[in-house]
Amino acid sequence: MNLFYRTYGNGPKNMIIVHGLFGQSDNWTSFARSISSTLPLKVFTLDLRNHGNSPHHPVFSMEALVDDLINFIKDNEIENPIVLGHSLGAKIAMHMLDEDECPKIDKLIVVDMGMRTYPMRYTHVELLTAMKETPISDFTSRKQIEDYLAQIIKSERYLNFVLKNIQRNSDDTFSWKINLESVDRHLEDILGGVEYRSAKNLPVLFLKGERSDYINEEDLEIIDKSFNNQKVVTISGTGHWLHSENPVDMEKEIKAFIG
Repeated sequence: MNLFYRTYGNGPKNMIIVHGLFGQSDNWTSFARSISSTLPLKVFTLDLRNHGNSPHHPVFSMEALVDDLINFIKDNEIENPIVLGHSLGAKIAMHMLDEDECPKIDKLIVVDMGMRTYPMRYTHVELLTAMKETPISDFTSRKQIEDYLAQIIKSERYLNFVLKNIQRNSDDTFSWKINLESVDRHLEDILGGVEYRSAKNLPVLFLKGERSDYINEEDLEIIDKSFNNQKVVTISGTGHWLHSENPVDMEKEIKAFIG
């Protein structure tokens, strides 16, 4: 599958950013532009299958997502990249490390994600249900869609997150960028845990949101057993979306880690 991607900067080092569930590459535009303007990086931000501008496919398994990332690196001849993954994107990157076909990775940056199996969260179900039950093709303006969804999704952050998944078609109708049916069908699979055959030696930076519960004490024990060269840093004043809630401190820690 040919994933849609954007690039920033011109190297010589490479960085790949993998977004989370319901996200897309342009969620990371500000960060990619900033870090590529101050470090010698070429930054690739990609859209996962069934997200953003990448193709839709009925399969949305973790195996398929990992294969997509491996093939993206190989097909674009991206040498020794630093891989940054947020949430689901981090889970994909961590799974990739245990694959025989995994390309050589310089460093891994995990943004607010552990290695355990996660329970189905209310927000996952709530957002999927809200999008699936919205008669999006009946509306004639984005404002109408926003007003409709605002009655269902009370959190402004989640509402804006969902609204970024709207696209206007060539016939002036609206539709979802995300493949709702495929994502819904595979949700339990992609929430599964990561287990390694042996501890990994590459440098890994875990960034934890101060108010987030995605990385807890149990996760820290698993991380310590799974990586021989890992560091965990808490970013102050943040929940799960570190890159939008405290981009300055997040970028500072990443720059120090990259060196």
